[in-house]
Amino acid sequence: MVDPLKNIGIVILAAGKGKRLNATIDQPKVLIPLLGKPLLQYLIESLKESVVATKPVIVIAPDLYVIRDRIGPVCDYAIQEVQLGTGHAVLSAKEKLLKYDHILVLYGDHPLVSARTIDELVVNHLQSGADLTLATLRLPHFDDWFNLFECYGRIIRGPKEELVAIVEKKEAASSERAITEVNPGYYIFRAGWLWSALPKLSRENVQHEYYLTDLVDLALREGRLVRDIQLENPQEALGINTPEQLQIAEKIMQDKIDELARWHTRRLPI
Repeated sequence: MVDPLKNIGIVILAAGKGKRLNATIDQPKVLIPLLGKPLLQYLIESLKESVVATKPVIVIAPDLYVIRDRIGPVCDYAIQEVQLGTGHAVLSAKEKLLKYDHILVLYGDHPLVSARTIDELVVNHLQSGADLTLATLRLPHFDDWFNLFECYGRIIRGPKEELVAIVEKKEAASSERAITEVNPGYYIFRAGWLWSALPKLSRENVQHEYYLTDLVDLALREGRLVRDIQLENPQEALGINTPEQLQIAEKIMQDKIDELARWHTRRLPI
């Protein structure tokens, strides 16, 4: 068994409003219920089961203190005063995380990521000595329910299958949009490099935001070591931004609950 790791800071990005889910100030996106439990709570529980033994820092908008009130002192909180993108959101949490050697970044609206995947990402990062490690997801196509991932950033690779960049869909050329390896948004960084790199990000893009994904290109240009792991289960990459995605997540979660109940029934003594 791996000893709990206490040198890893955790950032959970949760400042999004969730307009497509008809979220409100009183019930923002990460507090929308999934089978009666807030989306964010699933991620917090996976972190508790993982090898990372530190209190997460949740990044919220200044009008979303309801998240702090609902989740409580099991997490710390940082305020992103103005929503200027994912890179800016992580930078908003810096003062809460200066004591850590590595920074794990996750999204509060991704309820299906498992403790096992978090462990694989963290352990791979520490063993490799990388400055940046991320998870990617390879899909066979964007048909059927896989079309929920079509809006994700694309993983760009070179001739030797080396990671070259992440391109957001809105920035991608048609040839890049055809790529079916996507970015779920799970990262771990060497802290010293992360804090020096974030101020170098530019807002010269379609969204006029600081993209966390641009750190991959920056790291490679600086000759930093970048690693990636492949998610085995596409379900773990599912983010909840639309009613359709929420319905799919509910079905996945209910199927898991039903399977667990059947397993327990099979093991009952006759």
